[in-house]
Amino acid sequence: MTNINCVNEALKDCNDSTEIAILTHKFPDPDAISSMMALKWLIQKISPVKIINLIYDGGISHPQNQVLDNLLEPNMIKIDDLGSSLEKYSKFFLVDTIPINAGIGKNLINFDLVIDHHKEPEQLPTSYYNIHAGSCAATIYQLIKHNKLEFDEDSEIDKKIATAILIGIATDTEVLCSQETTTIDVQTWSELLNKRDHGILSRIIKYGRPKLWVETKASIISKVKIHDGLAIVGIGMFDSKHRDLIADIADDIKSWDEVHTAIVFAMLDGNTISGSVRSTNSGISVPSLCKILGTTKKGQGGGKPGKGAYTYPLGGSSIDTDEEEEIAQKTWELFEIKEYHRILKTVND
Repeated sequence: MTNINCVNEALKDCNDSTEIAILTHKFPDPDAISSMMALKWLIQKISPVKIINLIYDGGISHPQNQVLDNLLEPNMIKIDDLGSSLEKYSKFFLVDTIPINAGIGKNLINFDLVIDHHKEPEQLPTSYYNIHAGSCAATIYQLIKHNKLEFDEDSEIDKKIATAILIGIATDTEVLCSQETTTIDVQTWSELLNKRDHGILSRIIKYGRPKLWVETKASIISKVKIHDGLAIVGIGMFDSKHRDLIADIADDIKSWDEVHTAIVFAMLDGNTISGSVRSTNSGISVPSLCKILGTTKKGQGGGKPGKGAYTYPLGGSSIDTDEEEEIAQKTWELFEIKEYHRILKTVND
């Protein structure tokens, strides 16, 4: 469903006392954050609304996202910190996902507007916009252009929004190289390149990896098992704040000459198995594979062509935080073996 006037229609009954909350999926990535920022900028330009807050669930854990947060200053609010004050918002907008995958914590929210770029038709509200670009940021830029708005090169705020959109495109399309890249992404990149803050863009793209990440990557190289182009590896036990390390390693392994599909998993907080899947094999449906790996264990999974993730709880098999290190390590090794064989069987079935 495509409605190019969706934002204008969602705002038609708004005034200067209206308060709007913009949300996205849990653990927002650069495309989600930049989409929230761009939509807020658009609303401020075409409506009298003065209070527009960007709200998120999960965490800003990836080091690149932290650099983005520091340099572009989206001023996002964690949903858990709002409590009952979430009720003050009269409208709720959602970007870069659909309601079933929204990061809303324990709250029940009916969204007045949803803007996405994935091909997921289920459970959508009437006010929905999707043109299936490679990135949601480029999708929202089309709405900005529809309203005949342009970024002012002399405005620091405008330069940050343009830079944010470019970051969203770069990370979600592998700098315009992924199979999901569309002409919309390429055109948006071309039109905004001269509007960017070059210094900020460069610092976000070239973000630094934490020492733990570098050490972990070095230690697991010899552990990766490769079967006819399929690479599988468990990387250990981590605090959930390092959850993005899993995807980062999967991205790296996928680039190896002999690998077409990389599946990397870890145990988070002693109670959850979380995995990332990256693939260039057109014969593998990554979203479907992730759904199977997640839902068969009462978890969840999904993604888009070539890129996805899954997670499931360990329940009574969890490792206690006060467990002796040797026992915890042996327990992880057992889970590692079981998960490796489960993945291999799922892929081969």
